[in-house]
Amino acid sequence: MHLDPNIRIRNSPIPVVNEIRFLGVIFDRKLTFLPHVLHLRKKCEKSLNILKVLSKTSWGADRASLLRIYQAVILSRIDYGCMVLPVLLS
Repeated sequence: MHLDPNIRIRNSPIPVVNEIRFLGVIFDRKLTFLPHVLHLRKKCEKSLNILKVLSKTSWGADRASLLRIYQAVILSRIDYGCMVLPVLLS
């Protein structure tokens, strides 16, 4: 078992934390990305609810517009942090 490191910058200690958000990606202590995935899921579920409202058959948006909204709002969030995981696992 490894103890937490004692890191200092100009005699100011840097605390060890369980989670940190850096450039929109949440890194946890063991690099499991579970907090990031859970946060991403919660944000995407809210956006999916908006898409459900916009997709009503009587007055909603057409298929091409819904696809563009999905790509801009949901897929962009999923794609943003996905490149970090393979780099850390190798």
